[in-house]
Amino acid sequence: MAEWPGRIRAAFVANWPRLLAITQRVFLVVALFAIAWYLVRHAADLRGLLSWRVAAHCLIAALLLAAVHPLIAWAFFQLQRYNGIAIGLSTSLAIYMRRIPARYVPGGVWHSVSRLADMRLEASVGIAQLRSQFLLEAALVATSGLLVCGLGFLILPGGSPARVAAALQAGIGAAVALVTFMLVRRRAGKRRLLFALSTFLVVWPVAGGAFAIIAAGLAAPDCGYLATVSTYVVAAVQGYVAIFAPQGWGVTEASFTLFDPCGRALHQVLGAFLLYRFSAIGGDLLGYAVWAFFARRAAVRPPSTEAD
Repeated sequence: MAEWPGRIRAAFVANWPRLLAITQRVFLVVALFAIAWYLVRHAADLRGLLSWRVAAHCLIAALLLAAVHPLIAWAFFQLQRYNGIAIGLSTSLAIYMRRIPARYVPGGVWHSVSRLADMRLEASVGIAQLRSQFLLEAALVATSGLLVCGLGFLILPGGSPARVAAALQAGIGAAVALVTFMLVRRRAGKRRLLFALSTFLVVWPVAGGAFAIIAAGLAAPDCGYLATVSTYVVAAVQGYVAIFAPQGWGVTEASFTLFDPCGRALHQVLGAFLLYRFSAIGGDLLGYAVWAFFARRAAVRPPSTEAD
């Protein structure tokens, strides 16, 4: 009998990736079903929100979301150099951009996994470096998002649940950033880590701004543009760290509905997120198409020396 706890623990450790994958799929199906069920029941309300004005707002959001792809690729390149991965900027950018379609493979991690596989194939990067790169990228995205929540502490109404959540998340981010700084302060190349972090401190508000533009296009209650951006960041960070929810599906929407200082109706929130995710798809397609166009043009030119 005394052996059973050890056996259970060993079985869990050996099978946790599979268990996590199953949990993610089940949660995604349940979340999508619940959201779809609500949207169908309120289809008339949603149709009343749509207009050419909303379409224009979605287009602007898609352009913003397309523009963050080079920023994210540059930040990840800085992490690669910090991690000792000797891949040039143009190669790193090409790997990132051509793997954008992998974002839509169920699981939410396949864009990262496919990029790491390309690094392995093209530059013979070691498994240990690839593993640490994956963890560095995930930690960077989460920590930067937590830090950006500090914006909500400054902007959101005092005493509101959203402001409390923003303060808590920003505090966690600050603690993680401080501990990280203490650990790497004597390590060579730490400026690259700072460059990557600084870039994502811009990426998060831009993503929140894209959502706020769509929400404003739906003629939802006006409680301030920055308040919507701040609440989005608080909710999106929670969705990102919820590893059981691929791409934050369900968690982000629920969190935003709970913390929304504007008091929007649920169908307005879900409608805004639905249009935001469609705009994100449009931004991904646009970013990929622009990269493919210039990559094809560059393919007929003589190769040039890469620089970082």
